[in-house]
Amino acid sequence: MHLLDAPLARRVQGAFCALAVTAGLMFVPSLAGTANATDLPPAPMSCSAAKALWKKSGHLQNQARLDALKAAKRLAKATATHQGAKTRAALKASAVKAAKHYRSLVAATKVRHTKMGEICSAENSAAKAFGAGKKLALLAVANGLDLSAINTDQLTALLEDLLPGVTDHLTDGQLTALLNGFNAASALSPTDVLALFGGLFSTDQVTAILGGLASPEVLTSLVNSLVGQLSGMGGGLPIPGGLDLSAILETVTGILGSDGGLSTLCGLVPIPVLCG
Repeated sequence: MHLLDAPLARRVQGAFCALAVTAGLMFVPSLAGTANATDLPPAPMSCSAAKALWKKSGHLQNQARLDALKAAKRLAKATATHQGAKTRAALKASAVKAAKHYRSLVAATKVRHTKMGEICSAENSAAKAFGAGKKLALLAVANGLDLSAINTDQLTALLEDLLPGVTDHLTDGQLTALLNGFNAASALSPTDVLALFGGLFSTDQVTAILGGLASPEVLTSLVNSLVGQLSGMGGGLPIPGGLDLSAILETVTGILGSDGGLSTLCGLVPIPVLCG
């Protein structure tokens, strides 16, 4: 299967090589290091991130409860010992403020819990896994590779390269949906891709992805979105720091059995990060 027809694919391959030859000195440092994607919209919140926010909100709620109890005890003591009216008024205002703060945090924690449930249940669904499979295929397309169908072993290799250990936490249904999503990605249109990423990329960036000319920043953002989603599907599996973009792209290239024109490029300009 090919996302682009053969003539267009050849033009994209040629453009990819020309771009890398003429701008290699700028491209390689950005690929070798951690790409700066601060100009891109944030990726959708993962299940693990939603859980972290809920736990943090719960911690703040518990602290506010203790503060409210302390304020109430101080007011009760001042009243029992007949302290001055001004003192009691100040302590009453403090107790009321602490109680209101506690109630606001109770409400916020409930909202966080509800949102966490929605995000985590969505990430564990087959539909979410099907979408993640499409994103995985688009990572290959964005790197200038010809898209072809893969099998379960190849899918496992790709997933383990993105997030080691994740396949041990996925159900058979999720793995099947991921595989089906990958192998269905050839039918994606630019509109489909825009909807799939939920505003993560602009129209121009989606065009670059489908044309195999995505920048290192876009590739990095795509990888981060994928890894975050896989982490959520795996029940909040910890994400290791320092993802190696070049190593991930090398694995994708090796599994698909196509180099997106890199063999020609490396014959002209042997760039270590790209050519090994």
